[in-house]
Amino acid sequence: MMATPAFLIVAIGANARFKDSSFEFENLSPQAENQILAYVPYVRSVDKIQQQYSFLAPLPVLREEARKWAEAGESRKLGPLEPQFRGDTMQESVKGDALRANSWLVTQLVLRSEEQFSHAHSAEAASDALLALR
Repeated sequence: MMATPAFLIVAIGANARFKDSSFEFENLSPQAENQILAYVPYVRSVDKIQQQYSFLAPLPVLREEARKWAEAGESRKLGPLEPQFRGDTMQESVKGDALRANSWLVTQLVLRSEEQFSHAHSAEAASDALLALR
């Protein structure tokens, strides 16, 4: 009776060890892979800014970075990251990193825009808010 739980655990472990994995990596097309990898330098640049500044980054830094992202999007260097297979989400891998980096940048610009608006710098606030939307 005492050996039953131990035997059950050993049986489950042995079964899991020798069972073939049902997980297989999906092969992406070269075009999809290049589209995803195009985001890497932009994500790294935002990561660098995040590490350098703890809460709010300086406006000139944010504006320059946002312009880089906007220009890359307008020139079609960065495009929409469409799902490539069932279960492909924006929560993991480079896609998730790109989403988080872009969200951080937009949030920073919006916060700074609100700050400028409260200090009666309406033109700069509007400009930064529009830059965040690009």
